[in-house]
Amino acid sequence: MRYKSLGVTGHTSGIGKNIFENIDLETKGFSRSNGYNIDLENDRQRIVRELETFDVFVNNAKGEGMSQVRLLMQIFESWKNQKKIIINIGSLAARMCSFRGRPHLYSIEKAALHNAVQQIQMCRSTCRVTEILFGMVDTPANTGHPEKSEFLLDVNIAHKSVKQILAVNEYIPSIEVWPDSWGTT
Repeated sequence: MRYKSLGVTGHTSGIGKNIFENIDLETKGFSRSNGYNIDLENDRQRIVRELETFDVFVNNAKGEGMSQVRLLMQIFESWKNQKKIIINIGSLAARMCSFRGRPHLYSIEKAALHNAVQQIQMCRSTCRVTEILFGMVDTPANTGHPEKSEFLLDVNIAHKSVKQILAVNEYIPSIEVWPDSWGTT
């Protein structure tokens, strides 16, 4: 299938910005800087309405609490009977049980997104729902951690992963992107 248009949340920084600036489709970004806050129900509904004519949605912005999951559910409900694709930006942190001996809220929220994606994938639907689970990516959120620098993924892996999903006719339910621990990249 040839896709024509892509909407992405959190398009002004990090992974979202990399996707927004490097995908050769008609693109529209949704972020707080241009008046879209996925934490607000009215803004999520507005995003759903504005994406009606789009055929790809990248659910990137995490927001607070379960906002990213809520937005996924709302987009899926609107798109479930259409030949469209929802790409969710997850994290390998969803597999972490704790961080330094304590529950880690980011990991819990990303685990909820991962579980929502898996449940939706079990539904009969024309809409494809997939996810990309990244390790730590070199974004403004992760700078200032010199001890982690060898484990950071280049941010360009974001748009390359999205392009990989869009380039094939086969359904790719999930992509995992791990750092190269041998330093060969």
